[in-house]
Amino acid sequence: MFRDKEIEECVLACIILDKECLKKIKQLEIDDFTFNDTREIFKTIKLLKEKGEAVDVITINNKLKEMYPELKTKVLTYLIDITGKVPTTANYDYYVRKLKQETSKRKLEDIAIKLRQGGKLEDSNQAIKDFLTSFEKMEKSLDEHKYIVPLADVVSIDYTKRPRVLSGIKEIDQKIGGFYMGEVSIWTGKTGQGKSTFVNQMVCEAINQNYPVCLYSGELVNSQLQNWINLQLAGEYNIVELLDERTGKVSYGITKQLAKQIQEWYRDKLFIYNNEFEMNSVNHMSIVEIFRLAYQKYGCKVFVVDNLMSARFINKSKEDYYTQQSCFVGELVAFAKANNVHVHIIAHPKKTSNTNLESEDISGTMDIANRADNVFVISKTDKEKHPEIVEDGKFIIRKNRSEGVNNYTTNLYFNQKSRRFRTQYNETDKKYDWGEVPLPF
Repeated sequence: MFRDKEIEECVLACIILDKECLKKIKQLEIDDFTFNDTREIFKTIKLLKEKGEAVDVITINNKLKEMYPELKTKVLTYLIDITGKVPTTANYDYYVRKLKQETSKRKLEDIAIKLRQGGKLEDSNQAIKDFLTSFEKMEKSLDEHKYIVPLADVVSIDYTKRPRVLSGIKEIDQKIGGFYMGEVSIWTGKTGQGKSTFVNQMVCEAINQNYPVCLYSGELVNSQLQNWINLQLAGEYNIVELLDERTGKVSYGITKQLAKQIQEWYRDKLFIYNNEFEMNSVNHMSIVEIFRLAYQKYGCKVFVVDNLMSARFINKSKEDYYTQQSCFVGELVAFAKANNVHVHIIAHPKKTSNTNLESEDISGTMDIANRADNVFVISKTDKEKHPEIVEDGKFIIRKNRSEGVNNYTTNLYFNQKSRRFRTQYNETDKKYDWGEVPLPF
């Protein structure tokens, strides 16, 4: 028999947790549930709703205990267990469709059994006709709920309270409100302009605001990425100069004690795609799968692809390559919206003499910029040619869908030691929440 207890439990969990899912209960029938416990819970939910009573873990438990006193605490434990399995109710329609597919398979199996047992032709024809009618009705019901809903039934949202990660830079946050969940941001700029460095700073802000991050880097090995993140989190005044005695070159780092403290602080907040064995050749679909795993297992809410061009696409021509690239961005957009997370994508621009990059200058098709909610440009000033210039670069908003901000520019100042950007020249160094600097003994 075709039946899937996990899908039945997921459907029930969504109905219990989300009133919007409960409104769609008419899609479901008792025969969709094939296990005694899931059938009884569904019947109880339906009964409570018909009586206009609240539907939640406690009310369902009380009603079932009233009908079956011998169950005692078993029902409550089971209800808590199944509702804890569902990471989001956003996938309810998918669960219902899977449940209905199992129901349809069982009905087809029943018809096949009747035919094998020598059922009459007229009966068989009628059974097939009834099945097709039932299947068409079911599909129509699911699609109506999915594609056509009264606007008045849409849940109102206070957009000032939407979940988001602030950039930590006042001028930027005032313009765009932060990086909202369910959105995708594209970052572009010519090579060496600071795109990855700026986005890594946004990673630091995310984990400091308790939004776990999963990052794919196609350019840096893991140890180098760790070192750069540690510098940004430590801040200028906790960084020491390191002298290479053989060359006289000066670089920057932090003490082993401080590095250990910072890394323990972000242990459960920052995860990376471990690509050391397949650098610059990671299949784009494996990145999406790893992001899904990071969301489900570690609760990651912010994701970074650095960079789009380092993902491997199975292409036969330049056109195919760009089409697959666009589809990859589409997969990331769907992932962000389905799971209410934010995805940052770093993308190189086309080879162009245009110093003032536009959205259409992003390498690939225009679909990439069109699919994204935000497009940002990071550019570097040429102080060698123009020594009178004070700022180190520019932050440009080319597209911002949520607030409608376009073509806004602000100056950037860069601290070489901490690898941090700021918009005010004399701005105070920010302290992240990893604790106090450890004593040197």
